[in-house]
Amino acid sequence: MSRGLLKSLHRIYEPHLSFTCTALSFHTLTRLKPANYSAGQIINSTRIRARELQFIVKGFVSVLYTHTGQRPANELHPNEIYGPQTYFGDAMLLLPDAVQLRLKVRVVCSSRSCHCFVLCKHDYEALREVYLPIVQAMEKQLDRL
Repeated sequence: MSRGLLKSLHRIYEPHLSFTCTALSFHTLTRLKPANYSAGQIINSTRIRARELQFIVKGFVSVLYTHTGQRPANELHPNEIYGPQTYFGDAMLLLPDAVQLRLKVRVVCSSRSCHCFVLCKHDYEALREVYLPIVQAMEKQLDRL
């Protein structure tokens, strides 16, 4: 990707990614990969277990809690909806690879389409080695939950 195109993308998406632009440097933005999802498409679930942080640029996703025991999960936890200028998947990104887990949620595209930028675990770990202060700033923001 050329630097001119990256600068243009940075200017176009900056208003939509205020968290990203404050926490990440220009070099980090080159690690983000675009992803597009269609209505009803499952983005993450027990089967997929993607270790990715996704920044929503356009559209909406729903986080649907799965059944736990004999009661429906939404009796225990209400479903959540995320839209532009939000992110999801941070817990999966921060967990070490050695930790085995079973997701109790399913993330689904709930609008006609959803456009995201994705930071995968591999790129996050590479970023940690090279730009530790940036990763530490990200972790402070993500750890506020």
